[in-house]
Amino acid sequence: MKKETERNTTATRSSRIEAWLWKLYEKTLKVIVDAILDRLWSK
Repeated sequence: MKKETERNTTATRSSRIEAWLWKLYEKTLKVIVDAILDRLWSK
């Protein structure tokens, strides 16, 4: 019974981390990657 609870907690924790990383990507890395791709394709 305890292992199930630990698994659920771990899954919730990892999904929170994934959501946080996705938000971070959207706000920072996406802007940088888009700028680089725009430069490459505009030539």
